[in-house]
Formats: sequence, C-alpha cells, structure tokens
Amino acid sequence: MFFNDVPFFAKYIPPVGSALVAAPANALTNIIVSLLTPPPPKHVQDLLRQVHTSA
Repeated sequence: MFFNDVPFFAKYIPPVGSALVAAPANALTNIIVSLLTPPPPKHVQDLLRQVHTSA
C-alpha cells in the first residue's frame, strides 16, 4: 500500500515505533502458540530426555 510513492507504513509508522509494536506482538504470539501446542508423545519425551542427559 503506497501513499504518494511512499509505503504507507514507512510514512506513518517510524521504524523504531514499528519495532516497539512488533517485538511484544511477536513475544506474545510465541507464548500463546507454546501454550496451545500439546506436548510431544511419551516416546518422544523419553527419547529427548535420553539425548539430553547423555550429552
């Protein structure tokens, strides 16, 4: 989306401002997705535990 040959977001939202919005939004999205994602099956958990403790 352009406004007078300048991208709309570049004109109305400065780079620092967009980063200040995007960083918390990204963190919040990561938290929500991690809470909604079910844990792996038991055999995968056991395998990960073995790999983690053997290293």
